[in-house]
Amino acid sequence: MKSDISLWKNLLDTWDIRGLIISSLLLQALLVPSGPLRKRTASGFVLFPLWLAYLLADAVAPFAVGLIFKAQQHKQDDLSVHPSDPSYDNGDLFPLWSAFLLLHLGGPDTITAFALEDNQLWLRHLLQLLLQSVTTVYIVILTLPANKLRLPTFLVFLAGLIKYSERTRSLYLASTNRFREGLLFEPHFSPVFTRPMHHYNPCVSQTNIELIGKPTRRILDQDDKDDLSYIEVIKYAHYFFRTFNVLIADIILGFMERVESQYFFLHRTAKDAFKLVEVELNFFYEILYTKAGVIQGLTGYSLRFVSFGSVVVALLLFALEEKKELHPTDIRISYALFTEGISLDIISFFMLILSDWTAVALTKSKDPSRVTRFLGNLLFVKRQRWVEDTSKPYSFLLNLVLPFRRRWSECISQFNLIHCSLHPRSEKMEKFIHFFGLTNILDGLKYVNTERFETGLRDFIFEELRLKSETVHDINIVNQISSARGDWVLQVEGCDALLPHVLDVNYVDSLLLWHIATEICYSTDHEEGGHDDNKKNDYCEFAKLLSDYMLYLLFMQPNMIPSVAGIWQIKFRNTCAEAKKFFRRMELRKWREEKKPFLGNKEKKRLDVEHIEACKHILAIKEEDEWSVEIGKNKSVLFQGSILAKELIKLETEERKDKWKIMSKVWVELLSYAAYHGNGSSHVARLSKGGELITLMWLLTAHLSLRE
Repeated sequence: MKSDISLWKNLLDTWDIRGLIISSLLLQALLVPSGPLRKRTASGFVLFPLWLAYLLADAVAPFAVGLIFKAQQHKQDDLSVHPSDPSYDNGDLFPLWSAFLLLHLGGPDTITAFALEDNQLWLRHLLQLLLQSVTTVYIVILTLPANKLRLPTFLVFLAGLIKYSERTRSLYLASTNRFREGLLFEPHFSPVFTRPMHHYNPCVSQTNIELIGKPTRRILDQDDKDDLSYIEVIKYAHYFFRTFNVLIADIILGFMERVESQYFFLHRTAKDAFKLVEVELNFFYEILYTKAGVIQGLTGYSLRFVSFGSVVVALLLFALEEKKELHPTDIRISYALFTEGISLDIISFFMLILSDWTAVALTKSKDPSRVTRFLGNLLFVKRQRWVEDTSKPYSFLLNLVLPFRRRWSECISQFNLIHCSLHPRSEKMEKFIHFFGLTNILDGLKYVNTERFETGLRDFIFEELRLKSETVHDINIVNQISSARGDWVLQVEGCDALLPHVLDVNYVDSLLLWHIATEICYSTDHEEGGHDDNKKNDYCEFAKLLSDYMLYLLFMQPNMIPSVAGIWQIKFRNTCAEAKKFFRRMELRKWREEKKPFLGNKEKKRLDVEHIEACKHILAIKEEDEWSVEIGKNKSVLFQGSILAKELIKLETEERKDKWKIMSKVWVELLSYAAYHGNGSSHVARLSKGGELITLMWLLTAHLSLRE
């Protein structure tokens, strides 16, 4: 027994440091190419391994340095140990490996912060930078003057010091207070307009306005609605990013910037408008979550060249050094560290020169030099950067390439209250997962699915926003639009009878009852065979997608919905409890045994026979029924949703109005209301998790001057 313990102890003493070094190496190899996937997917199966690797990378390196420090001190005390003994590594490699661990702590360029809150921990990283640097220097001192690898160690240490300093500074610049201070102390001068101001906004008198100060260069000269080229989208997005980055810190925009942006976006197609905000949000992401803000510019490029050159020279010196006394396994690990450091730097370099930042830098000048033109052609800065046709199903090859081509997930998550109520967990299971705090995670896996953000929905949303932006002539209209929660659309469409369902209830109740009404109408219409009119069917699908998306935001991302803290949980719980109780009494399970569920697209929408029957029973609730009394006492909105559904059906049958067109427009307005009143921090926090449609609308509504 004692011999077995001694064997395991010797094995651990031999491989503990080596194992941690290899683990740190593998974690860096995972993070560098996979870091950009965070902004392109919302899948937990991708984000969770990246999150785990990010945390382990920051934990493994300091732990390994501590073991090296302990082993080195032990070796200094025990002079009888032979250098080739595998229980203790040769002292020349300890400082070199410690320097590589400092390099690993610098992290990849593609991921400095995993979440927005990580930027607030820049002081912790600064302290860790000092401690790790001092520890590495002390380990080097312990091996002097006999250390033959002191020069390669110094060069790797220099590279690690640069890399970790870049990361710490990136976190510091992206921290909330520093970011806001940088915006406040950096003056944003409005551009000198070459047209009279009334050409941009009719409410401005017909006089030329001359601004005092150093103006920014005007580049927004296109007045037509022709599609922008790929490079033009990048340039204009960067131009607006330099102005609209104040939204992250909730700083008020100037009047001139708003007017110029509104004029430009009103003369764009829906495709170009959404491309612009996608790229603009991509610039936001890289400033807040990567080293882009530090490595851009002459200083950043110079430090990167010094860092890369130091590792290359260190490799050459290490290769030329005599290594007879070193263990072969340790030599292989050292070469792996050098190879990984150089390879990942090369990958980061190519990612940098092929990025949007480089494209902007090479096309900034109207009269570029020969060198700039040559580099632009060499790097294909005008190359295609998007998948144009998103209406057709993606091929297998395109599905592999697509995550590296898009700027966000291009998906909208879906959550359905009826489906959730029809498929509850058992009480024992609910208590079990609640005890371990897994409710939100498992609810997301069980009840949330995703749908592609189709071009039809994109065009519909932009057209609704564009029509409202064209009516903006003064601040009063802006206030009316930003405060509308469906009432603006209902008044325009002449549906005054539906106004109490948005004006007489709070925003959360409005979302819930319109969701229930939408689900009832959707199930009822599809049971009857759907619509023959393609346009009408489009409105139906738009309303369904936006309805489930808003419930997803309410259920899984409540911080993105205004004024729901402490309210939405109660309303949602009461409504779900009433729905479950109602469905149990109706014994809806028997429908699964008597009839087969729908297939195809209806199954995709979770619209089986049980679901349809549930909606029919909700619609059949009458005011004199005992259920309406019970529901009213508990203050859920199940009964109110049934009343709204009846009024919508009546609106279509008696007044001959397209209820789906009205409902889809109401849902756009409900989504817009959340986008108008959302704060910047909650939106940019989702950029590292695939992004959200509401974030695109948050920025787009600002460009269209639809926010207060």
